[in-house]
Amino acid sequence: MKKVLAIDSRVSNEILENIKKINNNIVLIQKNPLFDEAVSAHPDMNILQVKDRIFTYAGTNVRLRNTSKIKSTKRGKLQYPEDVSLNAVCISNDFICRKKSVDQVILEHAANIGMNIIDINQGYVKCNIAVVDEENKAVITEDEGIHKTLTENGYKVLLLKTHDVLLEPYKYGFIGGATGLYENTLLFTGNVKKHAEYERMKAFCDFFGVEIKSLSKDYLYDYGSILTIFTE
Repeated sequence: MKKVLAIDSRVSNEILENIKKINNNIVLIQKNPLFDEAVSAHPDMNILQVKDRIFTYAGTNVRLRNTSKIKSTKRGKLQYPEDVSLNAVCISNDFICRKKSVDQVILEHAANIGMNIIDINQGYVKCNIAVVDEENKAVITEDEGIHKTLTENGYKVLLLKTHDVLLEPYKYGFIGGATGLYENTLLFTGNVKKHAEYERMKAFCDFFGVEIKSLSKDYLYDYGSILTIFTE
């Protein structure tokens, strides 16, 4: 299987060049008019892989094998919770989502292939979850509800106490949207050392033997995650 990295087409040149050094197979997600401008090219809003199937919106620029196009029935820009149809996370055999918001075709597919459905109250699931170690089910989040639910399901969860990620024009972004796990390295879209809780995150990653890598010198910015897509 080939590994492809899906990233926001608007990332800085420094981030893009550093990603290319890691993996040059890249899909640059273009702006989707269904979403607000700030998040319109965010991978975690536009694409979701569930085992061997890839889901994205009709009209997006994603051209990969085994891709199913989801067509929005809404006109104009999607508002919460309609805008989180693809905002979910697959970790091991768990499908983590907000059941009443995720696209029902995707939810049924996950159930039909035997995945364990974990229902989260927060709709922006992937935005709020930085996956550190899939095998040991280790994640980082700022969301207390996610922390509670995943802990109850056997996850090791580092709950951050501060929101220290940028996402203009919003008050803040999320740690999940500023990261991406690639093999054994947690990539950060910015300089993780400038985050208020860098030492806690480093210690958590060190515990699971996961390296951390800053992709630029800037403050962490929420670009909607760096998603690793597995394709033929």
